[in-house]
Amino acid sequence: MKKVILILLLIMILFFTESMVANAIEHVFATGRIGIGDSPGTERDTKGILNTVSPSIVKVIAQSRKPCFASGIAIDRRHVISNAVVARYPYQRMVVKTVNKKTYPAKLVGKDPNSSIILLKINRAVLTPIKPAASYEVGDWTALVGVFYKEFPAIFQGIVSSVSDEKLILNAPVMPGASGGAVIDQNGRVMGVIRGPIGFAFGPDYIYSDHSWEFLIQNPRVRYKDLCCAVPVQKVMRIADDLKKYGKVRRGWLGVDLMQLTPELAKAFKVKEGAGLMISKLQKDTAAEAAGLQVADIIVKAGKKTIRKNADLRRVLGEIRDNESMDIVVYRDGNIKTFSVVPDKRGRFGMMMDQFLKQTREMWTRINEENRLQRENWEQRRQARQKAYGNYVRDAELMKKKTSENYFKAEIEKMRKKLEKMSKEIQQLKKQLKKKEKNNASTTTI
Repeated sequence: MKKVILILLLIMILFFTESMVANAIEHVFATGRIGIGDSPGTERDTKGILNTVSPSIVKVIAQSRKPCFASGIAIDRRHVISNAVVARYPYQRMVVKTVNKKTYPAKLVGKDPNSSIILLKINRAVLTPIKPAASYEVGDWTALVGVFYKEFPAIFQGIVSSVSDEKLILNAPVMPGASGGAVIDQNGRVMGVIRGPIGFAFGPDYIYSDHSWEFLIQNPRVRYKDLCCAVPVQKVMRIADDLKKYGKVRRGWLGVDLMQLTPELAKAFKVKEGAGLMISKLQKDTAAEAAGLQVADIIVKAGKKTIRKNADLRRVLGEIRDNESMDIVVYRDGNIKTFSVVPDKRGRFGMMMDQFLKQTREMWTRINEENRLQRENWEQRRQARQKAYGNYVRDAELMKKKTSENYFKAEIEKMRKKLEKMSKEIQQLKKQLKKKEKNNASTTTI
């Protein structure tokens, strides 16, 4: 009898569980909500929220032989934030389409590969900017508003699962076309920009990085559409400001090479393993050198952030504005020291270009000086050659003159001797003629 009652009880539990699951699935498809039961935000009118934010949500289309589309958010009257997926491949032109079916040509202002954020600009000030959320936390109700496949606008509901300065993790589905859309709170304000679904890898990723760059080798990932990754709105606005001014995100650069503290290094420096990053190399003419940092300093804190890995310092430097200083706390020779640093917003490439230009200027200065000395040497040699040539010409003329006089004297002497000889011969001939005439006169003809 007990076994029969137990079997009936199990059957009833399975029946009610299946019924609840079926109702939950029907609830998701009917309302767009994730989960069973109500959270505080789901009591609000989702239609009202959608009507509030829809004027600020746009559809971004990259027109080509095979059009590509994504969602976008108006941050002011002319500018739209979207996802870089829409500009991944060559396109003929970019357009922005609003909820009232109006289309405007758009120009790509800039993009940030690290966050997959792009900034677009249209020629007319007709957009309705969205308002940013002041704060949010884990467990808050949220809605994803954007493009659903080709349908626009669409809304899906969920909750905030994780919050950090770099990203938001949301328990909400991400459909094709939603990337670049808005993560909305229960007041109709934007909490972040949809980046895409969360991916899970079956192996580790390999990261090679320092405080200003990162090279990542990723294992293949499986996308899970019911978990969404988004970029927090505060970070989005900082990125948008840089894209407006420079066309790219200018992250701060200290001018140091860093290395993780190995157990051997931590023991040698008498610090806790993983307590910070050690400076292994200090670049010349950089912000770190100007602030007084040294090789073997261990950076333990930057601004208000405790530094344990390169990503921590890179995140802090990415939030620094132009000409803004921050305090860097280091461990040196058993003591804690604080330095005020103004990171260079031009980054590693900008500093390398400065050094290259400086070296180029020094090289050209050296070349010009060498050319000047060479020209002076050439001038001296030219003058010496000209002087030598003048002396040679003068000597040649003198020699020619002397040679010519001696030659004519010799010729004249030869002619004089010939004339004297001829004169003697003429005198002899005259004498012979006179003698012959005298003989002829004394002879009588009979």
